[in-house]
Amino acid sequence: MLTHHWVELDPTAAEHHPLYGIAGWLPWVLAMVIAGPTWVFWQGLSVDALQMAGADLFNANTPGSGAVNLTTMLYLISSVTVLVLATTHDSAFRLATLAHMTLLPPLIGLMLMAGGMPDARATLIDGAAVAVSLLLTCGVYLQVSRRVHITFERRDWAPGEHAWFKRNRSGHAST
Repeated sequence: MLTHHWVELDPTAAEHHPLYGIAGWLPWVLAMVIAGPTWVFWQGLSVDALQMAGADLFNANTPGSGAVNLTTMLYLISSVTVLVLATTHDSAFRLATLAHMTLLPPLIGLMLMAGGMPDARATLIDGAAVAVSLLLTCGVYLQVSRRVHITFERRDWAPGEHAWFKRNRSGHAST
């Protein structure tokens, strides 16, 4: 049975660990975490929605402009926050990324529904589907990835944890 007993690492030791940094599968996971909500965002802000909001999106009297502007701001703030936390190796990265990929896609649909945008219900359904698929793929990776824990939270498996998994040069399990 896989149980994870994480121990804190010294920041210097974590930085010198071979799994420290954004490499391996992590760049692909980051790309998917940003691409999923981006797809929902662009689906929600279709040509019909932008035409309904009118040419002057910043005029508060234009129908739908507030929903479009609020959705755009929320999308940009959330996406930039995830990328900044990733590049600065901040300890809040994992939690912020999980929130970004599970809450933002359906929230885009909800905000557009509240603004009366056409096809907002379809955007809400697409957003929920994207959120579930991201959670089942990228979310699982973020929870169990040793690289993520070492890079962002400076934690690693306890000594002796998963000894059956570690192999020496001759191919036999090390003790």
